[in-house]
Amino acid sequence: MKRFKISLLAVAVLAGSLFQASVFAADNTPKILNTVIEDQGISLTVEGFNETLVGRKENRKSLMSQKSLHKLDLKLGDFTLKDESVSFNANVGETAISLSGPLHASYKIQNDMNSIVGDLTDATGNFKVLLFEIFNDTQNDNLLINHDLNGKPHLKLYLLDSNNNILIFEMDVPETLNTLEAKSFAEVEDNKKEMFWFSGLAEPLSVKEIPTSETSIAEVSGNTNTSISPTALNEFSTWTNPTTYYTSFYVGSDYTQCYSLPYLSYKHVNVSSSDSTWIAQFKIAEHTKVGNYTYYGNNVFEYKNVKIAFGSGDYSTMIRTFQQGRVYDTTSGLKKTGDNISANLIKKTISKVPYGSTINDVIGYINTATSVVGDVRLGSTGVNLSGSPVSAAGEKLTSKYKLEECTDHSGQTDNGHYFTYHVVLNYEGNGSSKSTTGNLQLKFDVWNAETYTTTPVSKDFSLSYTAKP
Repeated sequence: MKRFKISLLAVAVLAGSLFQASVFAADNTPKILNTVIEDQGISLTVEGFNETLVGRKENRKSLMSQKSLHKLDLKLGDFTLKDESVSFNANVGETAISLSGPLHASYKIQNDMNSIVGDLTDATGNFKVLLFEIFNDTQNDNLLINHDLNGKPHLKLYLLDSNNNILIFEMDVPETLNTLEAKSFAEVEDNKKEMFWFSGLAEPLSVKEIPTSETSIAEVSGNTNTSISPTALNEFSTWTNPTTYYTSFYVGSDYTQCYSLPYLSYKHVNVSSSDSTWIAQFKIAEHTKVGNYTYYGNNVFEYKNVKIAFGSGDYSTMIRTFQQGRVYDTTSGLKKTGDNISANLIKKTISKVPYGSTINDVIGYINTATSVVGDVRLGSTGVNLSGSPVSAAGEKLTSKYKLEECTDHSGQTDNGHYFTYHVVLNYEGNGSSKSTTGNLQLKFDVWNAETYTTTPVSKDFSLSYTAKP
């Protein structure tokens, strides 16, 4: 493809101290870089973008023949670096803009690529910043228009204007920024804004659900030690969603495939006079594949409004609950052991311990339980269930929490997202044993951040056990 860049002027006037491993001043004072960059890019309508740069290459139209294609001049200057943030002014054609925001390591650092991205906003309100990336590496990268830069350090600036036109600029990294190292920056918990900068603009190549098999968890998570367990008392059992959620895109040279499979591990025991603990763990097997690279934790599929609740049968009462996990708070970031989270605390009290209850009765306890929003601590010693006999208890995460990252990946366990709920039961009867049935209820919403669709999922599990003194 013909190269669109027609000129490049980079003037760097810096003190020698700036050419160190980091261009950030040790005392966090602003560092002004006297750098001016002049370059040229293109503008396309969303329709033109999809016709020329999205989809299988054999089905794309020529970029040069696209009627909506316009060349645009770009001038960048007044770079300021402070506290791992960047700000600079720019002229896009005749329009002046002012960009600023924090810098962080790209998701590409998972595969040892030296890439830094910025979460930038335009103070003038003229443009939305889709992507700002400083690619200080010599590996191949996905370049949309300036393929001569492949294998060389480069800078990307993709914008969306008020008329929904996509502006694409790709240029050499100025000398003042080529010392930045991704390992010096934190990698944010949620990097989807970068990986899927084209969200809502690029048409997906495929959106489907793949039937789940006994090997699906291992295939989707990359954890070969995971398998589906049989349902049985006193040992962990595993339920997998009937389908694996899948979405793919082809943008530029990147073929991006998203796989996500929610599943539940759970265990119940006979209820006795000593503490008897039932447990349920909501987990995720997922990965996103970009070309030949695999990434975890950046996926278009998210799980929200996760609810886990237990109902008990005859001669059984619930006395205490506690929870563990790693979940993402969309307002403040990752929550893990030791952190407080908010949840709908579910509880059903009855006048006396049941005898002769059916599974429908037990499900009814859960469905008619009351709930109040309260704070609980992940990894705490427990929340006491006071009052009359408690026949159902559970928690539903409030809407600001989501789970997305593969629970076990990269040779580790519980290093992704998961939510575990425990309930402790005691025998309360007339001194005799009773075979009975409890229930476990799981509910969650599947959110596809690309198609903006929500799919509710609900599943009940019967738990046969013996209540004995």
